[in-house]
Amino acid sequence: GRAEIWKEDRTVATWDAKEGMPSFVVDAQEDGDGRIWILSRQGLWYKDPGKDVFTSFSHPALNSGGDRRNLAKDGRGGIWVATVRGLMHIVGRRWTLLTDREGMPTKAAGVALVDREGSLWYAGNGLFRQLGLGGVTNQTTRQGLPTEIVWSLCRDTSGRLWAGTDLGLAVQERGRWTLVPGSEKTAVFSVVALANGGVVGAGRPRSVIYVPPGGARAVPREPR
Repeated sequence: GRAEIWKEDRTVATWDAKEGMPSFVVDAQEDGDGRIWILSRQGLWYKDPGKDVFTSFSHPALNSGGDRRNLAKDGRGGIWVATVRGLMHIVGRRWTLLTDREGMPTKAAGVALVDREGSLWYAGNGLFRQLGLGGVTNQTTRQGLPTEIVWSLCRDTSGRLWAGTDLGLAVQERGRWTLVPGSEKTAVFSVVALANGGVVGAGRPRSVIYVPPGGARAVPREPR
């Protein structure tokens, strides 16, 4: 495996197998202590500040799940990890696992995101928002989602939430989801917010779509 950190237009750090980087990297995040976390198909690794080598963070929930899961900052210095056994919350090196026993409506999570209000969103077999005091709201087609099969989540620079679903890209505004025209026949497995305010989605069939800043329609882009 290999990972690079870029600042503006140049590489400022590089790690590979010599530093313990795993293969098949799925996602990466930096926590509030400056610790680098790497999620791969085989598990989770971390590198402490000032160290040169990655160390495996062992837990049975992290050993499988493929490449459609993610890491998400919790807004308070910790991270959430989407796993096949629920949501793992890591602060420092301490972890807790949120599962259906603790009230999750699904056994697994494929993607997690914390919004600007601090609410935790996650997708498993459906899309859910965790509220205070353990409450959970279920986001469905009744709220405007084109389908309840959600693969990816992000928020753009203005704070709007975007969901990559099996039937296109959806955006939430004023509590309602809307299917973005031009994305209807794309299963959007990954969606990324750009610094300019736009959003890029990628999925199946082999396609990349782009929503420009303030735009209301997705336009195709040729994959590079």
